[in-house]
Amino acid sequence: MNPSLDIPAGTTVALVGKSGVGKTTLAGMIGRLQDPAAEERAERAFMALGCTLIVVAHRMAATRRARRVLVMDGAGIDVGSHEELLARHELYADFHGLWRQA
Repeated sequence: MNPSLDIPAGTTVALVGKSGVGKTTLAGMIGRLQDPAAEERAERAFMALGCTLIVVAHRMAATRRARRVLVMDGAGIDVGSHEELLARHELYADFHGLWRQA
């Protein structure tokens, strides 16, 4: 797998996937990683500053506000908006359904 992704300045990108699929590794390769406990606070601060933010999404609410969402499923990476991925990606829709039930 050799993914390529353009992230415009000021964009929020969420990484979603099962545990162990490589979300944290990818985020670490891209840049500074935020502590999941500070995820929401950091997101608000970065959005106010217009900075680029990479979120390892532990809460599906973070993916709704992201401009782009990367779903990592071990076989590849799918990129789209929250709405696009709900419509076409079974794993993403399953994650979202589990989150709504909680």
